[in-house]
Amino acid sequence: MEEVTAEAERLSHSKHFEAIVRRYQGPPLRYARCSLGPDDAQDVVQETFLRLHKVMRKNNLQNIVSVGRWLFKVAHNCATDTLRKRHRTSKVIGKVTDNSADRTANTPDEPDEPFASPDDRPDDTVIDSVPVD
Repeated sequence: MEEVTAEAERLSHSKHFEAIVRRYQGPPLRYARCSLGPDDAQDVVQETFLRLHKVMRKNNLQNIVSVGRWLFKVAHNCATDTLRKRHRTSKVIGKVTDNSADRTANTPDEPDEPFASPDDRPDDTVIDSVPVD
């Protein structure tokens, strides 16, 4: 009997959660799209509702006064975290790119001069001795 009650409660939470997702996913998704773009927006909204699901499983919904406001705040925090990660990643990628650019600037693939050093240049006398057709 306890198993049936637990399953019924789980199903009730599942139906309740699905209804909340359908009702409240729009505003956080629009906000995240404007802040991050469509790909990251989906991830942010998924994380937002995952956090809500965890709260619901712990029966802590009493602490949430407004589900819509709570979801929006969580979506905002997740979007901010994503922007911070992007910024850190772009700094790291920028440093790697800058370092590789420095290395290639010091060792160009094609030298400015056709000869590696002035000693490799032919004398003018050698050039003058080449027959012209």
